[in-house]
Amino acid sequence: MNKRSKYLCTDRIIGKFKNNYCYIYGTGKDAGDLFDLIKEFVVVKGFINSYKDDYLFKEVNVIARNECSDRKIRGHIIVATYKYEDEIYESLKQLGFVEGEDFYIWDRFSYHDTSDKWINKYIEWNRTAWKKCNRPTDNRRILMAAMDDEGFRSLLYGYFSELLCNQYDAKPEAYISFRFDYKYEGQVKQPYKTFGFDKIGCITRSIYETFGVTEFLSAELDKVQSDEVCKLTNDIWLNINSYEDWEKIQIDGVEFGTTIIRCLSRFLIPCFDPKDARLKDYLQRCVENIIFWRDRFNSYDYKFVLLRDGVSWDGFIRDIAISRGIPAMCVSFQDTRRVDLNFSSCKENIYFAAFWNELNIDERERALLIGKKYLESHLKGAYSKKLLSSNFGNEIMDFHLAEDDRIKILICPHIFCEDQFPYGDQIFDNSVFSWLVHLGELSEKLSKYDWYIKKHPHATISPRDNEIINSFIEKFPNIHLIPTEISPIQLKNEGIRYVLTVYGTAGCEYPAIGIKVITAGVTPYEGFNFTIKPKTKDEFDHIIENLEYDNSVIDTEDLYKYWALNLGYYDWDYNEVHLFHNEELNSIAGRIKRGEQMNWNYQLLMEELGTEGIHDENRAKIKKIFDRAMSWEPSKFYRKRIILGVEE
Repeated sequence: MNKRSKYLCTDRIIGKFKNNYCYIYGTGKDAGDLFDLIKEFVVVKGFINSYKDDYLFKEVNVIARNECSDRKIRGHIIVATYKYEDEIYESLKQLGFVEGEDFYIWDRFSYHDTSDKWINKYIEWNRTAWKKCNRPTDNRRILMAAMDDEGFRSLLYGYFSELLCNQYDAKPEAYISFRFDYKYEGQVKQPYKTFGFDKIGCITRSIYETFGVTEFLSAELDKVQSDEVCKLTNDIWLNINSYEDWEKIQIDGVEFGTTIIRCLSRFLIPCFDPKDARLKDYLQRCVENIIFWRDRFNSYDYKFVLLRDGVSWDGFIRDIAISRGIPAMCVSFQDTRRVDLNFSSCKENIYFAAFWNELNIDERERALLIGKKYLESHLKGAYSKKLLSSNFGNEIMDFHLAEDDRIKILICPHIFCEDQFPYGDQIFDNSVFSWLVHLGELSEKLSKYDWYIKKHPHATISPRDNEIINSFIEKFPNIHLIPTEISPIQLKNEGIRYVLTVYGTAGCEYPAIGIKVITAGVTPYEGFNFTIKPKTKDEFDHIIENLEYDNSVIDTEDLYKYWALNLGYYDWDYNEVHLFHNEELNSIAGRIKRGEQMNWNYQLLMEELGTEGIHDENRAKIKKIFDRAMSWEPSKFYRKRIILGVEE
């Protein structure tokens, strides 16, 4: 039997089980994504539960693993849990199940099953679209990201590749975009040196080859480079004694410390000890990446770099390119824009106070009413595109804080699966984890306060976030965990007086109900006076140590100003890419949820790309998108064309 017969891409799952039924082996995110993709075509009779009781599908039939030998189930099983795929495969084999007959494995990114007809039609379209592109063979290069998990973002790379290669008379090449290996998410013993992987499937490779890409790069070193990496790693390690030392890391005069910290926070479980031996393994992995790309940029004349999101692992390429004066931009349907050194993806926020001054008197009067309306709506539990969740409308829980007269402090940590440098510098070594550890140490020193911590609302779906916070409260038992879903209004009534965040949305929410917020870095509400904003570690500690003497005042009008600008006036869609006539395609392209509607959207895509004249029209659109992205400035006030009024 062909060893690949056990793998089925989404299109073949639909084809095989259409007008029939299946059982999805898995109860987590992968299983949920597959269910969303096939539910219109295939009856999913249930989910097979194996490794955990905390599953996502309490409203549907969930059966135990030991029941899956039933003949009605056998032959209809699709394994959809990447994290446990190997273990499940072996357990099914031990039960006598035959791969490719009794069970199949979802090939989410078409690493093995390349038979999706619509993706193949898309590849043929690309082959025809770019066949006239002549690519020189000398050392001029355009570098772009290649990845499997972003739907048809490759269409943007095809158009940008043509535009830039023609502009610079350069050859395109691709770097394989790094992905964290989610098999290790939430595990303390995850590999700090070899975490993640950088590979792409044959589908992605075939698409990029139509652009003229012949090289797919990852950080593979020769012996000379490996020896240099070992020496550099050892030299750097000798000088690391604190998180501040991590922030100061430089190689060849380029500051990489913040990028190294950002990657650590986003992909791994940080260590309490900045000299933990595991972190040396991680440091070496970072240095390998830096040396590879330093030498690569030395060997070729790079003219432009197209990044995935411009942060985290992409940041090493970004820092090297920008430090050499090579322009770079991140490319996606959600946000295509020029990047800079230590790129912060939400830097425009810090200019909002200045934007307020650009409104005339009449506009300001109206804006205050609009801001008040948005804020009052949020406090009732509403949410928006920029603020995706709100616990304010939650019912009162049967939970109570300590009944005493001590000042009560709530820590609101940030979610670790997102980039943690969205606005700029932070006073605790540009590390949210360093801030968190410092608070833990303060809780031991300042027992005169009652200390609490509440997990980020989105942390409930992140095993790694849960592991980090759980280990934190185990190490610092003076800090007590409270329910994530608890309403801030209940916390106010229970006696919470201060909230601590580095830059979070808590800073523009809790002050509205009279709870003071103390930040620890550049925030989205810079220039407004409704939070307490220390500028140094010493000032931060002085404020925390003397809360009983605090006489700061919350400026409610500034809250209205911020909410008006954030939700009413600033055009957050300015850098979004609306390439398609079919709005359903624009909607699919703009979704952030990883892997959503991964395959069948190519049918809609091919219907649009088959429209007469669409290719030349897209070329003209891409040129405008590129010019707009490169001229974008965070300090410029991009206003919405239509401002919603108070009456809406």
